[in-house]
Amino acid sequence: MNKKLEEFIKELTEYIIKGEEKIKEKYQTEKIPKQDEKTADINRVYKQFRKIEKDNYWKMKYSEIFYKQGKYMENYELEETVQTNQEHRIAVNGNDTYSGFTFDDFKLYFSWRTKIRKGEFTKIASGFEQLYINELINKIGVKDEAEAIEKLIEFW
Repeated sequence: MNKKLEEFIKELTEYIIKGEEKIKEKYQTEKIPKQDEKTADINRVYKQFRKIEKDNYWKMKYSEIFYKQGKYMENYELEETVQTNQEHRIAVNGNDTYSGFTFDDFKLYFSWRTKIRKGEFTKIASGFEQLYINELINKIGVKDEAEAIEKLIEFW
């Protein structure tokens, strides 16, 4: 038997024979810190955002899911500054949608997009830039075609 397994069996036997008090001497309970309200809110929005894809991937095209997710996130702002390096890449699966966004991708993109919408232009992975352009082409986050064209020119 390997050493760790022997130790585990010994501890388990001690627990069974001597009871809970012996184990409490060795181990302490720890409190798990609660998520702050802001992080919990971001997590809630992310889960709903991903749910749109999970609920529809089998019955809708990626472009339709993209539009539905984009409309859901249309007015979402994430003021948090998310650090990244130029090596960060997203899994766009060749279809330039939000498909496969991780929680980190989500925070990075929507933090960056919030800044872009406020006129703070920063360099980011080209996949994110293409997503923003696709949002504008689909009139996500703008009132009409004219505003979309203005934003595209400004972004360019």
